[in-house]
Amino acid sequence: MSRGRAGAPAALRLAHALVFLGFGSGTVASGHLELLQAWRALTHPWHSGTAPNALAVTTALSAIGLSLALLWLLARGRTVPLGLSVAMLVAFGGSLAATSFVPTQRTVPGANLVALEQARALHGQLNAALQSSSRVPRPFEGDAWKVSGQSPFADRTFARAPWRLRAIQTDTELPTSLEPGTILVWVSDDAVSFALVTVGIDGDGAAVRLIDEQGEPVTYRGTFNPDAHR
Repeated sequence: MSRGRAGAPAALRLAHALVFLGFGSGTVASGHLELLQAWRALTHPWHSGTAPNALAVTTALSAIGLSLALLWLLARGRTVPLGLSVAMLVAFGGSLAATSFVPTQRTVPGANLVALEQARALHGQLNAALQSSSRVPRPFEGDAWKVSGQSPFADRTFARAPWRLRAIQTDTELPTSLEPGTILVWVSDDAVSFALVTVGIDGDGAAVRLIDEQGEPVTYRGTFNPDAHR
């Protein structure tokens, strides 16, 4: 940097810095939710919702770095180079372009609700088959066992956890190595009753059985009702 640029009036340097710090803060504010989602994904075993928008994360991180550089130059009494100013404006423009991105299912309660709805839909299918044939369809065969849609859960690599059906021997069994998006399935030996328990995540991103207000696992049960055929 030339001495002429270093010798720019202090008031002018300060005004320039404040303007471009404003652009930087606006860029960070626009992308802070995406930064939080990226941090949550990297620091938790599981998280929920859409992956962070790459453009918003990139522009926010760039704005943070550029703002620190701007403050360092200001503290040393140097004029901000044109390249830094242009880069800040580009980051700001990128953040505006990223505002069209709409995230979904990022709250833990919301994602867990999606999982419960999936289990409820499966319960309806199985119960209908049970009442019509007097037996639970053989696990996991036939249309009654089909699950559809996309799980809201993802791991640190942003790979989406698939819906899984996992058989358990008793309706109170707690298997090890749980993964969110799993529906635990118990079918009685005589195949006239069944129970479904859903696995979601807690606030720390750990896979857990979803519980009700009393702290008991939310369980969807079905039993053959012979009176329905009379």
